[in-house]
Amino acid sequence: MKGWSLLALAGTAGHHCFERWAGVGMVLEPFLGRRRTNLFWTAIFSWWLTEALTGREGAGAWRAWGAGTSVAGAAVHFADWPWSLKWGFLPGSMRPRG
Repeated sequence: MKGWSLLALAGTAGHHCFERWAGVGMVLEPFLGRRRTNLFWTAIFSWWLTEALTGREGAGAWRAWGAGTSVAGAAVHFADWPWSLKWGFLPGSMRPRG
């Protein structure tokens, strides 16, 4: 189970980094502002990494929640993206230009 939690964390952190790079706002940013949102997610990811690496017995439910929300977030993104039949599996926004 520890591996799945680390994989979910890596995917979520990578997703957040990509959205930050792309200039897209993050969850809670409209309410907290950019700096506080960065601090919030840094704290969440640090806690998540600590929990995943230590594998504490009592934290299994929290790790499961983190993994589940990561999968749900991925599902929502894939469902909402404009898909293109021309490019197969790539969302329309990721198609090669030219």
